[in-house]
Amino acid sequence: MTTLRMNASPVPTLLILEPPGVLAGSSGLKLTVHGTNYITSSRVLWNGIELATTYVNGTTLTAAVPASSLASASAASVTVFNPAPLGGTSSSLSFSILNPVPVLTALSPGSVPAGTGDQLLTLTGQGFVPASAARWNGVALSTSYIDSTHLTALVPAANLKQPTRAVISVSNPGPGGGESNSLDASVVVSLFMPVTLK
Repeated sequence: MTTLRMNASPVPTLLILEPPGVLAGSSGLKLTVHGTNYITSSRVLWNGIELATTYVNGTTLTAAVPASSLASASAASVTVFNPAPLGGTSSSLSFSILNPVPVLTALSPGSVPAGTGDQLLTLTGQGFVPASAARWNGVALSTSYIDSTHLTALVPAANLKQPTRAVISVSNPGPGGGESNSLDASVVVSLFMPVTLK
């Protein structure tokens, strides 16, 4: 019969994460984990990597999650580890890092003459991520990420042949994400043709 040593660590359990997730690009955060069998040497693991952990009591720990771990949308696996003798690793919970829903506030230029060549459009707003895509009447444009408030998008000349209005929006992929408001009132191609002098 095996005798359990008095100083042996118990196997921890993990029941709740607070918060359960954040938006991508968030600054570092203090993650609070709740469960059972926590000891002063318990450690919170983020995708298997140890975080700076603070023991609160036998059912609560806090851990510092760096901003670099929250930079892009993903799902992180969180566990709690108790060291030997005995001890072990808890079952995992998933921490969600979600793309925000973007907001579009301005376009530049607001109009160009019909019949011009390719045009570079600058979009201003909030919640942009490296995978954001500007859309022209629902069709994705070639988009470059500048920062969380600026994108550029290339409007091909084929879209600018005739006077027209276009609905411009920004889409962020999942997890999270979604479609921004549209600036459908903006005249992206002005309603005039170049004048040819005789």
